[in-house]
Amino acid sequence: MTSRASLFAALANVVAVAAFALVATEARASDPQRVTFDATLLRGTRSGAVDLSAFEAGAAIPPGEHEVEVVRNDFPMGRRRVRFDGVEGAAPIACVDRTLVVWLDVVIARLSADARSALDADPAAGANACVPVETLHPAARADFDIAALTLRFSVPQALLRRRDDAIDPATLDAGIPALRVNYAANIVQQPGDPAARHASLHLDAGANAGAWRWRHRGAHTWSKWQGPHSQVLASTLERDVARFDARLTFGDLFVSGIGFDAVALRGVHFRSDDRMAPPDATRPAPAIRGTADTDARV
Repeated sequence: MTSRASLFAALANVVAVAAFALVATEARASDPQRVTFDATLLRGTRSGAVDLSAFEAGAAIPPGEHEVEVVRNDFPMGRRRVRFDGVEGAAPIACVDRTLVVWLDVVIARLSADARSALDADPAAGANACVPVETLHPAARADFDIAALTLRFSVPQALLRRRDDAIDPATLDAGIPALRVNYAANIVQQPGDPAARHASLHLDAGANAGAWRWRHRGAHTWSKWQGPHSQVLASTLERDVARFDARLTFGDLFVSGIGFDAVALRGVHFRSDDRMAPPDATRPAPAIRGTADTDARV
């Protein structure tokens, strides 16, 4: 009898939980995420003994700092810890401080005087001012997707320092020190003539140290009658100059021309590199007059 009573009690709990979920009703037709629950259906509780109001507004992130994926104007910015503040009776919302505003590539000088004052305010000793993103500009918005842990910012392009598809120079990395060598070697011996030997070595080598890169391509030969002979095809020392979206090269190199064959030279070569510029800066674009206060695109 004891086991049967326990089974009936377990089934009663399952039925109560199912009924508890089914009687959840929509509080407002305009907000399908807001529901109400009848606490009297919880087994072992009295009416009004359990406060379920925290579950009526749908899923909400608790106040505090959380690591989320940040997207600005549909452009992924990466992961970052963002603070969420809330008032009683409302779900926490993301707030921005001066550090986050600069990280979003917003130019502080382009903000209004009130927005700059709000960012500079110090509401608590030792704490940075954290304000809603709407404080920066009336058209700015922040939308948080708790299911994907993604925070989407919509910021007017007039406030941004760079294009949406530009890469922040602070995130560029020169890489690790490295050394590589590719080679092809062969030795030829003619039958019946031990003195007729010929050897060749083709090298394609390179080394990276910090921002500098050394590259060498050459052919080295040796024969019994002519001795050693070397031919350097290209030997350069180069580095990128991010400030000018260009590359600086020293040494023996080839310069490609438009409509002409490549020309070999020994010296210094400084040229811009379109691969270092944003994609929309290297293709034809319309002439735009005026500034939109939103993130509208032409």
